[in-house]
Amino acid sequence: MARPEPDLAVVVLADRPEAVDALAGRLTAQAPVEIELVVVGEPGALPVAGGAPQLVPVEIAVGTAPAAARAAGIRVCRAPFVFLGEPHALPCAGWAGALLAAHGRGAACVVPTFVSANAPRAVAEAAFLLAYGTYVDEAATEPRNVPAYNCSWRRSLLVESDSQLERLMTPGTRLGSRLARANGGAARAREARVEHLNATRLCILLTERLLLGRVVGAERARGATRARRLAWIAAAPLVGPLLVVRALRGVRMRRLPPATIPLMLLAATAQALGEALGAAAGGDDADRRLAAYEAARAEEPA
Repeated sequence: MARPEPDLAVVVLADRPEAVDALAGRLTAQAPVEIELVVVGEPGALPVAGGAPQLVPVEIAVGTAPAAARAAGIRVCRAPFVFLGEPHALPCAGWAGALLAAHGRGAACVVPTFVSANAPRAVAEAAFLLAYGTYVDEAATEPRNVPAYNCSWRRSLLVESDSQLERLMTPGTRLGSRLARANGGAARAREARVEHLNATRLCILLTERLLLGRVVGAERARGATRARRLAWIAAAPLVGPLLVVRALRGVRMRRLPPATIPLMLLAATAQALGEALGAAAGGDDADRRLAAYEAARAEEPA
């Protein structure tokens, strides 16, 4: 029997079978919204097709960059809206309906509200707030910026932007915010809650932030003059404190474990160093290494 047309597609990079199964279970619970789960991975890393929700495996070449892999997943989606997700970011009840409702009000891009899936310990809190601190305020109606992934898009906009699709999903780009502003704007969906699993070991957090910084620095320096690159490198010491201040804006009343803010500053400094390296020498394979670290999070203690 033919499957019904999906209302929403969720595109993720292949992960351990248990992680994909956990995500699939959360998506199945979003009924009556019909969801297709598009899993993109290298040969031998893809789950077996079948089950619910609708599972669409997409094979890519070995060594494909994460942004290119996500772009390959988007190109096979059938649903009118696409959520660029991660297996370690699990949607809560009502998530899909809230996303679609926000799109129905005209939003080109919808950013969910994030909650930490970890126990409230300093390293995990620091990791979570640096990554998603600007998206934890449930009262916010508009995002300050559009993230490269963990957000939902009107698929037609992504299809029309195919030539820049990979850059849209690269951390550090401003293309997503510009695309949203030109096509109905971006919205925050208060009821679309996502539980995000974060790094729990300091060495992993620092490594992830260093690699992320290198990806961001390389993206932002793309096409820049030598003088501008040097200016960004010189300003790198200011990046760490600015990242911490920005992350804490929406959580001023939240109780944080001791040492959370010093650890945030340490990790943000690692990201600042990475951004300077990225601006000076490019991203190299930092994006692939970052994706590998993120995929291993489920193996860490909560």
